[in-house]
Amino acid sequence: MTRDEIIEAIRAADARLEALAPRIRDAGDRPLASGDWRVRDAMSHVAARGNPVPRTLARLNQATDAAGNPQPVRDIHEINAEQVRDRTHADVDDLVRETRDGHRQALTDLEDVDDDVLERRLVVAFPPGELSVAEFIHLAGPRHEGNHLNDIEAVLGDAASR
Repeated sequence: MTRDEIIEAIRAADARLEALAPRIRDAGDRPLASGDWRVRDAMSHVAARGNPVPRTLARLNQATDAAGNPQPVRDIHEINAEQVRDRTHADVDDLVRETRDGHRQALTDLEDVDDDVLERRLVVAFPPGELSVAEFIHLAGPRHEGNHLNDIEAVLGDAASR
């Protein structure tokens, strides 16, 4: 995965969000097809993750302690619940705006990440077991966001029928 591929993916995620935004605004309280989240909860999570660059770099820097021992990773369910809870008072427009702002900041942050850092490897708790920093930024950012936008879009229905 290259820097340019990440940039392209972030821009595509932003364009998709822009296209869905009017329908998302009207569906904030609609439950997703699976799980306990509503559209606005998924958008809270997406907004919190709009810029995956700092989290990925922090993970790279905190992956091991000074002695080289792996450091524990926080429970993802706790993190997700916190992201939703922190945005309880935000409306859907605020969440869309926060996501867009995160995308813009990610593009800026990527300019400051050296190519050798993008190529470094991170150990992950799922196959294939490790990813490059660039691959992880893509996975944690636009790819992950795309999965949640798929869930949201599935409950929005056909725009032509609205």
